[in-house]
Amino acid sequence: MKISKTYTLDDGKIYTIKELEDVTGIDKKKLWYRMSKGIKNIEELSIPVYVKRGNRLPAFEETYKDLSPELFKLLFGKW
Repeated sequence: MKISKTYTLDDGKIYTIKELEDVTGIDKKKLWYRMSKGIKNIEELSIPVYVKRGNRLPAFEETYKDLSPELFKLLFGKW
């Protein structure tokens, strides 16, 4: 008999990873990652993967955000 690990969320409800997958529509790898980062709210766990969370910029945008259009074109444009 296999015993599944259970997770208690902020609202006090207890779920297995399979139940969380069914409720949120998010795969178990992403759910596990989010819960390992401390997210225990069903609304935050249910956010689709492609939605940008918070006001963080992707690494590329963060690196080159202060670059003028001319320098950006010089670095990444066609020669």
